[in-house]
Amino acid sequence: MEIMEALMLLKMVTNEVQVELCGIADLKISLEPEPELGAEAIEKSVVAKLFSRRTVFNGLLRSILGQKWRLAAGWKLQEVAPKTFVLRLTKKQEAVQIARNGPWPICDGVLVVKSMPEDGKWSSADLNSTPIWVRVYEVPPRFWTVKNANAIANKIGTAITIDRLWRNGFPTGEYIRL
Repeated sequence: MEIMEALMLLKMVTNEVQVELCGIADLKISLEPEPELGAEAIEKSVVAKLFSRRTVFNGLLRSILGQKWRLAAGWKLQEVAPKTFVLRLTKKQEAVQIARNGPWPICDGVLVVKSMPEDGKWSSADLNSTPIWVRVYEVPPRFWTVKNANAIANKIGTAITIDRLWRNGFPTGEYIRL
């Protein structure tokens, strides 16, 4: 009898309650960005992807990066996807130096590091390619010119930087950054 009374009471309550449905269009709002608000945080952040067959735990990676880069205290490491990390650093110069001098050999693999994209979304960073230094062997000194170095680089990729070619009349390291 108690169950029947509860059902009758529930039926009476539901008849009196009006439910108003709203669609997704009713929930839309317009937001305006403040471009300079997050600019400093973006400048101090880098996105990194570890290409390695080994599993590397975050604590070990944090320890290795802290020693390798000699980072100022207060930096943070966040894994945002498998083997993909966002590093929030305390100094803009650290972020610039780390992104510029990669890729980095880490734990029998390679850590590709890029600056945080201007939109602040780590997922829009292209981590599938990175500039590398290529050493060109056995180029006779009279052929080690900027024009010829560019011709060699264009066979492989696009030249970004060509190492200093000559010092005191002698050829220096024969490196090209692609």
